[in-house]
Amino acid sequence: MASSDALLVDIGNSTIECAAYRSGKIHRSRRILTTKVQEWLSTDPFAEWDRVIVSSVVPSADRMLRRYPNVIQIDDQTIPILTVHLSQTGQVGSDRIVNALGAFQKHGRGCLVVDSGTATTFCYVDSNGGYQGGVIMPGMGISSKALALFTAKIPLIRVTPRKELS
Repeated sequence: MASSDALLVDIGNSTIECAAYRSGKIHRSRRILTTKVQEWLSTDPFAEWDRVIVSSVVPSADRMLRRYPNVIQIDDQTIPILTVHLSQTGQVGSDRIVNALGAFQKHGRGCLVVDSGTATTFCYVDSNGGYQGGVIMPGMGISSKALALFTAKIPLIRVTPRKELS
């Protein structure tokens, strides 16, 4: 395994996405329901990797990951390239700053990043790589449920993933 190879893991509220980074390319490897994180970690999924880079928004998973010496958890203090410009450090989820980093690296200029998942987020990174903050609100599924519950005429519209999850 080359020294730059790594397993990339995104632990979100609904799903865990894993991808292998090998020889400068990303290879999709697995998608797991977050509710199965403990079961998945019990299989020692990081054994073959020297480096596992994790973005997580699930505190219980963060605690479980501490036992793995090869895991690097991304947060506002460890994110490369970006500078997080917020008065309250630790307030921004690693998922949001990782998205901002990806957009900034891809486009090389200031950008607004929109992510639609369990939550919908809007994040702004300036032209100098400064994460300036953003907005977080309910995602499409939560919003659909709330509208059906709190309005008289709007029916529940089911929002589902496009692929079967394991």
